[in-house]
Amino acid sequence: MDSFLTPPTMIRASLDGGDPFVLKRVEVPGLDASRYVEKRLWATSPDRTRVPISLIARADVVADGTAPVLLHGHGVFGQCLDPLLRPEVLALADRGVVVAVAHVRGGGELGPQWHHDGRRQRRMHSVDDLVACADHLVASGWAAPDRIGAVATGAGAMVVGAAANRAPELFRAVLAETPLVDPLETMLAPEVMLTLEEWTEFGDPAEDETAYRTLRACGPAENIRETEYPAVYTFTALEGADYPPACAAIWVARRESGSRPIRSSGRSCCGSPTPSRTARTSASRESPGSWTSWAPPTSKDD
Repeated sequence: MDSFLTPPTMIRASLDGGDPFVLKRVEVPGLDASRYVEKRLWATSPDRTRVPISLIARADVVADGTAPVLLHGHGVFGQCLDPLLRPEVLALADRGVVVAVAHVRGGGELGPQWHHDGRRQRRMHSVDDLVACADHLVASGWAAPDRIGAVATGAGAMVVGAAANRAPELFRAVLAETPLVDPLETMLAPEVMLTLEEWTEFGDPAEDETAYRTLRACGPAENIRETEYPAVYTFTALEGADYPPACAAIWVARRESGSRPIRSSGRSCCGSPTPSRTARTSASRESPGSWTSWAPPTSKDD
């Protein structure tokens, strides 16, 4: 077991009852869990599905909408976006940032059906859920619309980008790493080496009209319109096992151009910045660094 504030712990429990016994727990020098609060919130999607949100904040942060919020989303391939004890998360919390994880459909957090309810023709459920989670953070006082930044990697960026397209007023910024934000063109391109996992998850838009229409409806690069969008920072890689760098490039170009010719000002059609960066290889699949020691800053402003 583990959580935002619980180091990886191996526990032995008897099915006949009795107290569990801790077999092993990873030691984290300098960790003071009393400095933080972690919560499980529940948002309600438009179809009345309850969507879990994991949240961590510094203990003295008040839920009055003044703290910045970093909202993580994924919701693809049945992968679980578990709340884990990570030094970067605690560092953000120490600086007054509220970190939240939206466990939207398409992921595996609530079992196989949770995954199936967010794949193929049900892909938009993931977007509905993420927007509902952002709405709930605002309604519960943890966030204000001008203080939410959304973060996603790979195919999860399709969900976050689509949510930002649908409800741009809910987000201040979007951070996308090696994003799949032009899924329709990517799936239709014969030179892109996809795997069975992609075809199973999204369907084949070349052979299936429903898959085509679904990807067309949720693709962030396909649905740019003249409106005020959140700022976007995206970075991608020329080489690696992730999605083609053209995905990020097309998304940025279409955001910058809107319905007009592409400009070189580095601003989007609505005036929000859209910087991008391209590296040689991707680091999105690297494993996190091991814990050696961690100590919080000496002051809240560090």
